[in-house]
Amino acid sequence: FTLIVTFVNQPPSFELAEYLDPVLENTGAHAFPAFAFDISTGDPPAAGQTVAFTLDLTSSPTTLFAVPPAMDVNGTLTFTLAADEYGAASYTVTLTDSGSGANVAEVKYLDIEVLFVNLPPSFTLHSSAFTLLEDEDACDDAALCCDAGECGYADFAAGISTGPSNATEDNQTLTFSVE
Repeated sequence: FTLIVTFVNQPPSFELAEYLDPVLENTGAHAFPAFAFDISTGDPPAAGQTVAFTLDLTSSPTTLFAVPPAMDVNGTLTFTLAADEYGAASYTVTLTDSGSGANVAEVKYLDIEVLFVNLPPSFTLHSSAFTLLEDEDACDDAALCCDAGECGYADFAAGISTGPSNATEDNQTLTFSVE
């Protein structure tokens, strides 16, 4: 009587950190070591299998990342944010081993939230200096004019911007304070 036990591939497994703290807009590249942990091929090491993670986008603004999220075989989650973008992205995370048959782990879910950061407004000042004499009620040139003690300088500030163009920055109101 001969009993032959044939190897049957077992699915890989892993755990995923329960929560990723939100990241701030315009903070560039991010790396979260061991975001996935307890990574296993499901089979004994003698089977010589390798594993690979796949992150599939389920919902997101299409411009949120300059480099989309990825996870290496050690479970390090990496991504690079696109400039001036904020919002949330959702992904499914799967782990596949190099064996045949049952070679895909149970799907896990990942949410990445990028928080808006209010950026400072910008402007440039007129580059030339001007002289205003006391009690002057005339126009020295096309830009500087005085009338009854009140003076104005056309285009004294130019290139005025609330910040990068997006729904939040574009709806802001700017005021100037001269001290």
